[in-house]
Amino acid sequence: MNLNEYPRITILPFPSPDDKDQKNVNRKFIDCLKMLSRRDDDKEARLRAIDTSRGVSRYTIDQLLAPLTALSHQRQHSLISALDHTSLVTPGYLLRADANGLPIEAGASRVGGAVNYTEFETDGTVIFNGDATVWDDMRVVPGSFDRPGISDPSIVAYDVNGGGVSTYLWEFAKNNVASFTVQLPHGYRQGTDIYAHIHWTPGPRGAAENGNFVGWKLQYSWANINANFPTMLSLDLSDVCDGTDHKHQMTPEVVIDGHTVSKDISSMLICNVLRTDTGGDDTWVGTLSGQRPMLLEIDFHYQIDMVGSHQQSIK
Repeated sequence: MNLNEYPRITILPFPSPDDKDQKNVNRKFIDCLKMLSRRDDDKEARLRAIDTSRGVSRYTIDQLLAPLTALSHQRQHSLISALDHTSLVTPGYLLRADANGLPIEAGASRVGGAVNYTEFETDGTVIFNGDATVWDDMRVVPGSFDRPGISDPSIVAYDVNGGGVSTYLWEFAKNNVASFTVQLPHGYRQGTDIYAHIHWTPGPRGAAENGNFVGWKLQYSWANINANFPTMLSLDLSDVCDGTDHKHQMTPEVVIDGHTVSKDISSMLICNVLRTDTGGDDTWVGTLSGQRPMLLEIDFHYQIDMVGSHQQSIK
């Protein structure tokens, strides 16, 4: 802030070194800060208008001093001694300010509650805890599929919404299969489950296949670095066509255990995606090319507790 924006101050009520009343010292110190930060109404209004146009919220001095004011009632501590985290910072509040006037503290800090909070470590690393963890997708697009050469899904022209302009999607006949691999990213919250689902469309067959099932399946094996891949397991992702042509549908999610044998960042899944009938879970009628369900993408929802990792290969 430009010093010209402040009124001239001739006398500050700064506490005397001989003043033994701690509450009085705190009060005088706060009064000094308020006087130093006081601006006339016209200039304050102009500053707020400028900040509003920039999308910036301006803190009043009373807002910035609220933690210190509260502290003077909660704790008797000499303000002329060295500042430290444990004595001058109340939960949820910080005393010092950075170059932009935003509150900071010398050590790690937390924003939120006692259990659900975001933590900023001393090196600046951000960690999410409790409900502060967030979710994202690991996305596997059909363009990354490997096809074994036997029972391959087909790439077919899809006239989107019957508008006369086509793109190309992967359609699956019964017993078609494709393979892919996927790696857990560095933001993954280690030792947590992930959730698999498939995005697909009936294309122009939505109304004709109303109520019929597609027997989507996912076979997978998941291993950490330097661990052996276990026997592949199978997930049933069968989904019912809801009767709407050209609709983007998503199968129900199915959990993949990542906690019994705790999974780490950079662990790998090797997978097959297929369409098969294990006994009434695939009742789709159309069998000709252009009548089959088309797969858009496979996703794995996973939890994120950090922005990346501390080191290249470990959290």
